[in-house]
Amino acid sequence: MRILSLIVAISLLLAAINLSGQNNGLELPYTGINDTVICHAYYCFQYSEPHEQAKWVAYEFEMNELPLTAERAKAFRTDAAVVTITADNDDYYKSGYDKGHLAPSRDMAFDPIAQEESFYFSNISPQVPDFNRIIWRGLEFKVRKWVEKYEKVYVITGPVLRDGLPAIGENRVSIPEYFYKAVLVFNDTVCKTVGFLIPNCDSLGNKYSGYAVSVDKIENILNMDFFYMLEDSIEKKAEAEIDYDFWQLVKPKEE
Repeated sequence: MRILSLIVAISLLLAAINLSGQNNGLELPYTGINDTVICHAYYCFQYSEPHEQAKWVAYEFEMNELPLTAERAKAFRTDAAVVTITADNDDYYKSGYDKGHLAPSRDMAFDPIAQEESFYFSNISPQVPDFNRIIWRGLEFKVRKWVEKYEKVYVITGPVLRDGLPAIGENRVSIPEYFYKAVLVFNDTVCKTVGFLIPNCDSLGNKYSGYAVSVDKIENILNMDFFYMLEDSIEKKAEAEIDYDFWQLVKPKEE
């Protein structure tokens, strides 16, 4: 067992050395050759034109990005980087849904450009108000706590999109039934992942721990490959399990 642990530790160290010293893109999911990935200053995304929102948004979040130094942006804006044109304010007007951030505005409040870009409609999805303001917000704060503890995390987040979803506005912005978030901590001593799959509805409280799932489960639902730049054996182990103690989550009671 000690030999196996040593082998894993050495593999993590070598991978970290190979990927250090650069924006290594660990947060980016695998995309096909014909998929268009758009990157702003501090996050990247893939836009889904049929659903008028991002399929996923990914960003690296470091300790030095925790301070809230930039003023909150004053308005949501269309994203000129999306050539097919994004949703706009009219789509959400009197819809009953919040303009829910995928990359949280609070996580982008360390820099004025990052803050402004977090208010692009390419980073927004229709969220039930109670969901957006309580459980989703609580999970966002938890991610910030992980950054405080582990110094850097990699985040992939987005809506679960499928055919036949209800929609709002003239641009027919799909209303997701679920939202997901996948988080990775990776350094020279540890590689851990955790996922969350949460229904877009009210009356959930702030009990996001109850919606923790393996990253594998989210990947299977979305038919996507997250954190694929990790060495295969390390990725496979990390994405198949949840270390509740590491993530400071309440472990569900066994039935």
